[in-house]
Amino acid sequence: MNKEDLEKYGEALLSLEKRLEEELKEIPDVPDYGEGHADPTGEEADEAVAADESAGIKDEIRSRLDDVRFAMDKIKQGGYGVCGNCGEPIEKEILNIVPESRLCKICKKDILA
Repeated sequence: MNKEDLEKYGEALLSLEKRLEEELKEIPDVPDYGEGHADPTGEEADEAVAADESAGIKDEIRSRLDDVRFAMDKIKQGGYGVCGNCGEPIEKEILNIVPESRLCKICKKDILA
């Protein structure tokens, strides 16, 4: 991969990292489960469902953020754009859509199959 491509993907990753960090900040941390007494309105149950959804979303964002940071480290170390499974170059069409991708198109298909 040439220097211009690395710079382009590095900028894309940095922008994505900032966006994901902002998204993570916008998701509430601690739900209000009420006063600890019976809840005839079901509000506590609704809050528990919302908390589960928020936790799942946060986990997804954190996972993607880890992938972004891993890719940024790979740029610094000189191994960016190489499939972590087969060692072949990751197609630019993949990196243009998901710059933090760790797998080439073939290995992604094999894993999803």
